[in-house]
Amino acid sequence: MIQVNKVALLCLQWTLGVALFIQAALFALPRPETHLPGHAGVPHWIHLVIAVAEMLACVLLVIPQTVRFGAKLLISVIAFAALIHILHGSFQIGPLLIYASATWVVFSQTVGVNSIKHDRTGTSRTPGD
Repeated sequence: MIQVNKVALLCLQWTLGVALFIQAALFALPRPETHLPGHAGVPHWIHLVIAVAEMLACVLLVIPQTVRFGAKLLISVIAFAALIHILHGSFQIGPLLIYASATWVVFSQTVGVNSIKHDRTGTSRTPGD
């Protein structure tokens, strides 16, 4: 696995978490005068469910112990949102794909972070070594 700069990864993780949390919070607000592409005809309760799930995922994404679960949840929410867009005839899902890809990077770089064990000699090893 290729390791990325830890500071860059932390910046990506927090930028995703904060930016998507704010977007989800704004998305949850009812705005009858605004019809975004792919959102027309979608009941507000669906917007609310997606927004709450996304905000929860964003919070979990920035907590070190829950990064992996938060990333999985966030990718799932983004995939569901993309599906809703496509089903409503809006194929402008590029930003959603970028968010999912960035979340995947965060997830992939945290795999095994909590699974490293130290033996009695102080040597780090992963399970199965």
